[in-house]
Amino acid sequence: MPHAAPDRSKAALRPRQALRRAILPAALLALAASLPAPAADGVATYAAGTPIALGAASKWDFLAVQPGTGHVFAALGDHLAVVDADTGKALGRIGGLDRAHGVAFDTAHQLGFVSSGGSDSITTFALDTFKILHTTPAGGKSPDALLFLAQTGRLYSFNGKSHDMTVIEPTSGAVQARVALPGKPEVAVGDADRVWVNLEDLHQLAMIDIHSNTLVRSTELPGCVEPTGLAYDAQHQRLFSACSNGRLVVTAADDGRMVASLAIGEEPDGVEFDATRATIIAPSGSRGSVSIIHQDDADHYHVVQTVVTAPKARTLALDARNGKAYLTAPASTGFELRVVAPLPAGAVR
Repeated sequence: MPHAAPDRSKAALRPRQALRRAILPAALLALAASLPAPAADGVATYAAGTPIALGAASKWDFLAVQPGTGHVFAALGDHLAVVDADTGKALGRIGGLDRAHGVAFDTAHQLGFVSSGGSDSITTFALDTFKILHTTPAGGKSPDALLFLAQTGRLYSFNGKSHDMTVIEPTSGAVQARVALPGKPEVAVGDADRVWVNLEDLHQLAMIDIHSNTLVRSTELPGCVEPTGLAYDAQHQRLFSACSNGRLVVTAADDGRMVASLAIGEEPDGVEFDATRATIIAPSGSRGSVSIIHQDDADHYHVVQTVVTAPKARTLALDARNGKAYLTAPASTGFELRVVAPLPAGAVR
């Protein structure tokens, strides 16, 4: 029996039109919910960039961007890999290291520094040629993070096993002072008068007077387990401690009181503050992502977005010229730099 031709009359179409009118708004709402929300005025939006190859290595730790150049120095076990992040070109390699950790720069004298935790030493090299100038004792056991302060002209080494900070004259490498700490130091920041350093095993933040080289105080970080990364907002006098349990704790630099605490990804080993964009960038090694956090004012913050990086990408460094963050991550061909960059105003991810 032949099938009857479909009824194309307006009466027959009305139920379908009504159904479409009911479904379309719901579909549009679902689509809108799946798209990234536009950034509010004054809030930067970020996206992942093209990775940069670093080469083969067995270990990795901190990295640093030489100010004003875009040159990234990445600690990779027995060497530093140096790349031009603007072009992706490999620039050099500083070898002969033993469990390389921290990197710092004295740009006024074109000097770079890297700590070797395995040999309790610090290697000084020329920034223009990458030639090693000398290797000297760190003055403590298992030197980890390094900090150079132009205000004092001194290099500070934070030594994990001996639980201390050593003060070093950078040209000669001579140790001038030692400050005992109550716990294991991690990343440090400072200004003309003070240095702050996370104490990983005590879940505390220590403050040191660098004129007298004395410990002023050590303050608990509420809700923080194993603080590692540390960043500093000098204008608002705020410190940002990244904790392994997935918290970012914000404290006042003068008295150590907590002013905010936010959820981030677990296993960070760094954090950066971009003063130009009022943005904190916090990595997560376990999630393979970074949290982008906007500073609304000195005491108020909110997470803007999460950008995917790579598993185990937990250390990072900021290029202050352009706001790009670089993270070292294992890759199939060795290691690579993962890039997270702010988009131009009005751009869509």
